[in-house]
Amino acid sequence: MTDIPEKSVGIRLWMRVVFFFSLAINLLVVGALVGLMIVNPSRHERRLHSTRNLVQPFIRALETDDREIFRKSMAQAVRQPGSERRPRLVDRQAAVALLTADPFVRSDFADYLTGQFENIRIIQGLGRELLLDRIDEMSGEERLAYADRLARQMQRREQFGHVTPSKPER
Repeated sequence: MTDIPEKSVGIRLWMRVVFFFSLAINLLVVGALVGLMIVNPSRHERRLHSTRNLVQPFIRALETDDREIFRKSMAQAVRQPGSERRPRLVDRQAAVALLTADPFVRSDFADYLTGQFENIRIIQGLGRELLLDRIDEMSGEERLAYADRLARQMQRREQFGHVTPSKPER
């Protein structure tokens, strides 16, 4: 009888190498995605801690026309040249210059940040005044309808896990 050489039934070497690299790449991708999820908070998490998150229900509860007027009024107030209520625009070049200065002067950068927080406070004050003005102009019936829409907005936000004044952060 003749001996018939047996064919190797196992996986060839090049297939093992390709499989190994494919597995390694997949693990790298999964690891990178998990790392991003751990390090960077989700969009939802960032929104939970946003100051805007506390104000949005009040703006969204306005009638569509009132919301548009509110947005346009805010944009006009913020961008209106020469207005004493106009906040100073963010000077990004100044921030970069302060950060790259050698030696770094902490008090100068602290003053810069204080100015930026003051700008935010001014913009929030403008929004508060515009909202109060509009609510003050409403009739009793309009104000009740606004309150109903506001309650629905807050209820909807709680339903989807957003922070509202009635649901403090965890």
